[in-house]
Formats: sequence, C-alpha cells, structure tokens
Amino acid sequence: MNGQMRFIRNIFIVGAISFGIQNYFQSKVKMRVLSKNVTMKVPTPPMSSPKFKKKATAQEKLAEVTNLEKQLAVEKQKLQMLGQMYQQYRMMQKWGDLQSVISKYQSAQRQIMSGEAILEAKVKDLKKYIPELEKDNSKKGMISLSTLLGVMKDVDKQFQLMGKIKAKFGLSNDEMSDYSRAASNTNSYEEVININTELEKKLKGDSLAPSLFEKAQAQYYLHRFKESLDTIHKGMRFKSFQKQFSSLRAQVTSCRGQFKKEQKYRKQDKNLPIVELETSKGKIEISLFEDDAPNAVANFILLVESGYYDKQKFHRVISQFMVQGGDPNSKDNDPSNDGTGGPGYKMKTQLSKRLHFRGSMSYANSGIDTDGSQFFMTHKPTTNLNGKHAVFGYITKGMKVVDSIRKNDHLIKARVIKKRKTKYKVNKI
Repeated sequence: MNGQMRFIRNIFIVGAISFGIQNYFQSKVKMRVLSKNVTMKVPTPPMSSPKFKKKATAQEKLAEVTNLEKQLAVEKQKLQMLGQMYQQYRMMQKWGDLQSVISKYQSAQRQIMSGEAILEAKVKDLKKYIPELEKDNSKKGMISLSTLLGVMKDVDKQFQLMGKIKAKFGLSNDEMSDYSRAASNTNSYEEVININTELEKKLKGDSLAPSLFEKAQAQYYLHRFKESLDTIHKGMRFKSFQKQFSSLRAQVTSCRGQFKKEQKYRKQDKNLPIVELETSKGKIEISLFEDDAPNAVANFILLVESGYYDKQKFHRVISQFMVQGGDPNSKDNDPSNDGTGGPGYKMKTQLSKRLHFRGSMSYANSGIDTDGSQFFMTHKPTTNLNGKHAVFGYITKGMKVVDSIRKNDHLIKARVIKKRKTKYKVNKI
C-alpha cells in the first residue's frame, strides 16, 4: 500500500505541477493578448494621431501654394511650346506628329485646369491667416503676409507692404527683386527703375542680368528709349540673357522711330476734342484724333453725350498692358457676361497713322471691322496691336489714374469737355 500510495501521490504531484505550469503560460498569453487589446482600445495622444495632426502654419501653407504656382508656370511654358510645335507641324503637314502634339496639348491643358482649381481652393483657405499675420510685426511675419497678398493677387497692398518692410527692416537682394515685381504689377515703373538701380550697385555676375532687364523694360514702357537702350547694352554681355535683351532692343528701336513720328503728329494736331472720364480712382483727360479717325471719334463723342458710359465698370484690366471698359453689361451683377456687350451695331476699324504707345486710347474688337463701344487705354507701348485696333486718342492728363485702375473699378461719369462744330454722325455696318 505504501508503495502504491507513494506512486499515486507522485502522479498527483506531477499532474498538479503540470497543470500549474500550463495554467501559468496560458494566463501569460491571455495577459499579453488582453494587454494588446487594451492598448488598441486606448486612444493615442492627439498630436501623434493622423486624425489630430498639428495645424499647419501660414508659412507651410504658403510654401504649398508657391510651389504649386511654380509647377503651373512650368506647365504653361510647356503648353506654349506645344502650341508653337503645333503651328510648325501644321505648316510642314506632319500629320502623325500633329496628332501626338494635340494629345500632349490636351493633357497639359487638363493638368493646368486641375492645378488652377486646387490653387484657387488653397488660396481661399489661406485667407483665414491674414488676421494672424497682420498682428505679426516681425520681418518674417510681414514678408509672409506680403507673399500671401501676392498669391491672392492683391498687388496694391503687397506693393505698399513691401515699401514698409524696406523702410523698417531693409530688404535682401532677393526680397528687393520681389519688391520690383510687385512694383511692376501695379504699373509703378518709376519705382521699378529706382529699385533696380539700387540692385545694380549690389548684384554681381549673372544675377545682375534679370535686374537690368526689368529696368530696361520699365524705361521702355515710359518712352525713355535712350536710357532703355543704354541699360540693354549693359545687359548684352550676359550670354544667358542675350536673347531676351536682343528681342527687347528690337522693340525699343522700332518703337522709338514710331514715337518720333507720333510726337510730330501731336505738334500738328489742332483744336482736338477732349473727353474727361471721372473714375473711382480719379479723373482722366483724353484728346481725340478727329482728323485721323473721324468716325471712331464721332462714335465715342455721341456715346459719351448720351450718358452711355456712365456707371459702367472697367471689366478687364491686365497689369503692364491695358485697362478695358465700355461694356454696358458691366452694370449688372452678372460678371459672366462682361465683355460681350455693345451699342447694338458695329463699325469699320478705322486704322490710321496713329499707333499704340503708353497712354493710347483704342477700340477693343473681336476682329477687324467689329468695333462698337468697348475701348482700352494702354499702360505701355503695344506695337503688336498696330494694324488690328483703331487708335482714336491719347491720355493728356491722369496717366497715373489709368495705372491705378483695377478690375471692377467704376467709370462714374464721362463728359465732353471740348469739341468742334462738327455734326457728328456714325457710319455703321
């Protein structure tokens, strides 16, 4: 019995130990699983969770937008090149290559449209950072605000802010270049010349070329042809920019000869009719070329006297190019129809010896002999429009007002200040 009892006791002990060991390991596994389950159920700290990401700063958002703008600029250059290739292949009748170019062109167009939609949404989102940045009077904060105003196309505020930053903190060479571009976007050409004259003393090597180009361009826009050619001569030594300077030199040289003739014509002009445009930015006085474009002038004077232009808006404004108005549709609250309106008739395009310079008054059209009531005033010489649009006057007072007009500014009242004893009548087609 004793032997049997010892045997049974040993089996019981071994069994108990075995059960204990098994139970121990099972409980450890359960604890690990339970621990894992508990960990999965416990919320992760907000800052490390994808759902609770740290709020992006204004600078980070701005970086996204500026990078996207650069990508879009590259795509637009690509689109322009494809357009040129299309014209070349079409002339050479390379039909196979033409189809390939069309496909690439359409793809690039889609990318640009998509990118611009994204950019518009991002810029809209950036507006909420304005109050925050306006309170930051540090140079970094003010520069960020300036960049934001730039992407929002608020060129006037950006230009003013860059002037304040320069006065308060000074600007680096790169920031001065940004300031020059802001000045260009507001048609402040004298300031462009001053900024780049200052940069000319600081920059060395190839980095000077873009600054000289901007200066020469601004001098050309102001009809300072000799000064522009002198600046171009300095820039021609930079091989990387020779093509741009050479092209500008050809424009300046051609326009200088044309403007000398225009100055002679202006001396010969006698007793020209004068119209005043009272705008929300100030008054503009225009002398009308009745001897050279009598039908165009008659049309404009009769429309002014009828009150046709009163309370219209300047519906199309392109910086460093022109200000366009004269559409009665601009009076309503539907911007989609702006640029499509007219007086209900068309006239022949009355081309003459008078050409497009800074401050020219000309009729807008959708092709030769489709002139109506819409007109434009130029910020710079626009020689590419010669032979396509009828120049019928030039601005004698208020050119700075023209430079300051932005889209949807108002033409409050148009008045005939002086006219001849002509019985004005419009020949319509």
